[in-house]
Order: sequence, then structure tokens, then C-alpha cells
Amino acid sequence: MAKKGLRQQWEEAARQASVPETVKITLSLSDFVKESWQVIEPSTELAWNWHIDAMCWHIQETLLDWYKHKQNPAYFQRIQNLLINVPPGSLKSRCVSVCTPAWMWTIDPSWRAIFLSANPRVALRDSVYCRDVIESDWYQKRFSPDWSLRSDNNSKSSFWNTKGGTRSAFGFNSRIIGTRGDGLFWDDPHDAQEVNSELIRQGVIDRWDSAIRNRVNDLRCSVRIGIMQRLHEQDLAGHVLKQGGWEHLCIPQEFEKAQLPTALGWIDPRTEAGDLMFPERFPLEILQKEKTALGSYGYAGQHQQRPAPADGGHFKRSWWQYYKVAPSDFDMVIQSWDCTFKDSKKSDFVVGQVWGKRGGQFYLLDQVRDRMDINATIAAIRAMSAKYPNSTAKLIEDKANGTAVIDLLKREIPGLIAIEPEGGKIVRAVAIAPFVEAGNVFLPDPSIASWVGDFVGEFSTFPNGSNDDQVDGCSQAINWLASKVTYWAISHDNSWGN
Repeated sequence: MAKKGLRQQWEEAARQASVPETVKITLSLSDFVKESWQVIEPSTELAWNWHIDAMCWHIQETLLDWYKHKQNPAYFQRIQNLLINVPPGSLKSRCVSVCTPAWMWTIDPSWRAIFLSANPRVALRDSVYCRDVIESDWYQKRFSPDWSLRSDNNSKSSFWNTKGGTRSAFGFNSRIIGTRGDGLFWDDPHDAQEVNSELIRQGVIDRWDSAIRNRVNDLRCSVRIGIMQRLHEQDLAGHVLKQGGWEHLCIPQEFEKAQLPTALGWIDPRTEAGDLMFPERFPLEILQKEKTALGSYGYAGQHQQRPAPADGGHFKRSWWQYYKVAPSDFDMVIQSWDCTFKDSKKSDFVVGQVWGKRGGQFYLLDQVRDRMDINATIAAIRAMSAKYPNSTAKLIEDKANGTAVIDLLKREIPGLIAIEPEGGKIVRAVAIAPFVEAGNVFLPDPSIASWVGDFVGEFSTFPNGSNDDQVDGCSQAINWLASKVTYWAISHDNSWGN
């Protein structure tokens, strides 16, 4: 289908949403945003684009589905949880936090909603904008509501109407005990300056899971809508997508590849890689400046809705070399172990790798990766040492369970070397990037090692990926091997493995 025809098809659907006869809908959400713009930004011309229609349509249909279910509990909601990922400057906050509650009250003034943002000032700002729209002459004349805002509960952060509807705004870390809504909204729950802090990032996710997500009036049908730009593979968007049950509307700045249709049948109208989302507002020359200012990781997350560049950040996918048959004349063969910090099979992964050094080349010969407690870790080291008797040195990071492993095995297995890591994870990993870029690091071909795809994927998203245990094991091995003299006396007829 031609691009123009496709766009017309779903834009028309956005304007003519099917609703029960008992629902009085004066305007679609898209048209509401257009008409209310004069109230919000009277001196600024509104620049419109198809991505705004896409956002509004999905929000509108999600809320109308809730309303249909409220009228008839047998009605099936197509979307209950909606995640929208769009670049900054996409009009997302005006659509979601300002216009949506004001529009929804034209249909059901008893609707109650909670709005959250990482920045309390932003949450308060949008609450004030929303109230301004509702109290404006345009809104009062356009919809002639038979309700008004209550004078006894009309603050900047929270206001009620005389039909029972409420709009409450909070910072993401605020206490919201006692407050519930038919709709729960979050807009940029992470601070871009803090998202790379695992402690702060995980704090946002823990707060969502334990204290926010259930602050709804009815777990069976109440709506949750989140809108944000991607900042990390383990940000809140990544977390809820991994949990499942969320409809995902993802619109990158530059088109990359077609995605599956959403529950509403929407697909990105672009067809060619590199097509821009909104060239009138974000032309190529502006995006080039953004790439320079944000760097590859920042641009990939904020504009492309990926936590890392498509070909990788510090480690490009194209840099890795592969082998189907490993050499037999290694100068040195070692093991490298990254142990977990928790003595539990439910904790992070334990990784054990076998590396061979041959001149200036490094070969990953084998890997074991699993969630292991300390007993399973010890058993894995024993098995790897038996399988590779030539792995003279066994590097074990002297942290977490690694210290206990060394104490328990040092009299049984020779060559255990406690490694005290120097610098942070990123520093240690970036130190080996030149070897990978130069084509000096070889991995087993995926046809003989199915886990290699995950290994390369972890490097391509580092340090914004979900895991970094394979990165840690690899950087520990190559940094140690690169610091050693290349000559290691081993017999060429001595097998390095089975």
C-alpha cells in the first residue's frame, strides 16, 4: 500500500473511532489537541505530524475501551497497558498529561487519573496546563460541561470536578498512599542524568512494582499508560516489556525496519531505512548535531528508542572474527571466571570462559554461563579444569563469591589467580575494544556455539544492557593475557581440549 494511502487509512480511523451509541464523543483526541493548542501556546504555531495522530489514537482507543468495559463488563479491552516510546520534542507530554484528562472528562467526567513524572516540577507544570485548558473559554464554550472544578479541592497538583473526577500529579518518588485512579500515567519516569546508576534506576523499577502499579481502582480493567524515550535496556520501559502484557507503540526518529502491527492494526507508514519521523521539525542536519551532542548511545536511546546503536556502541557487531576450527598451537590457555554476588541460583549469572592466546590473537574456546550458587560454581570450575587441562591459569575476580571459591579450591586445583579489578567495568571493557576492532579477537562460529549470538549482543549494548557478566569475563581474560609475555612453554602435541 502506498505510504499516503496507509497514513490516510489510520488517521481516518483516529478521527472516527467506533464507540457505543451511549458515548458522546465531540472530538477525537487528535482534534482536541489541535483545537486546544490556542489555549496552551497562543503565540506558537502548532506543527502537526502523523506520529501525533498515532499517539493520540492509541491513547484514545485505550481509554474508550475502558469506558466501554465500564458500561458493559463483557466488553473485551484490546489494550489495558500501553507503552509509547517516542523521541524528545514529540509533543508527548502535551498529548498525554495535558490534553488527555481534559478530553476524557468530555466523555466521562467521573474518570479519575494519576500522573507521574521523574521531575515533580514537570508533573506540576502539566497539571497547571491541564487545568488552564479546562477553565478556558474555548473549553467551556466548546463542550458546555454540566460540571465545574470544585473550589474546595482545586490546587496546582490535584483538582476534582463536581462529577467526582480527579486529576492528581506526583513526582515518581512521591508518596501516593490513599490515591487511586481509573488511569495511571507515567511520563519520563527516569532522569536522563541518573539512569546509568544501577541503584537509582532499579529504585524506579522497584517503586513501580511495589508501590505504584497497583494504585488503580480495578486491577481487572483500569488503564496504565507510560510514555518515554528509551535510556537503558533495563529502564522502566524495558522492565514492563519484559514482564509482558503491554501494548508497545514505538516510533524511532529514523526508520530502521518494519515492526508487527499494534493491537489497533497500526504500522509505521515509513518503508525506507533512514526515513525521518518529522523532517520539517527534525531535519537531517539537526539530527546530525544531536548525534554529536548526545553520542551514539544517547542518540540511540533518546531518538531511536534502543538502548544502544544498531551495530553496537563501544563494540561494533562487525568487529568480531569467527572460527570453525580453532588452532592447536596456542602460546597460552587460561580460564576466566566472573562469579555472582549472591549465594543463590536466582541471582546474576556466573560465567566461566576458556581463552587461548596465539601471538597477538585471542580465541574464546568455550564458555559456561548459568545462575549458580557457590556449590554449583565450584562444580563448574572442576569440570572446566578437567575438560581443559592446559588452562594453566584460572582467573577469578576476588570479589563476591570469587573469594570463597578460591579459598575452597586452592588446595585442589592449581593455578587459581585472584584478580583485583582495577578501574570500573567500563574502563576495563573499553581497554580491550582496540583488540576487537583490529580483528584480533575470535569467537566460535554460531553454527558450532549457539550462545555466541547472546555474547555479541551483550557487548553491543554494553554498558546499557541487561547483563554484563560475559563482558566482565572477557575483559578480565584479554587484559590479563595482553599483559603477559607471549611465550608459554607447552607441548604442541598436548591437546587443549576435547
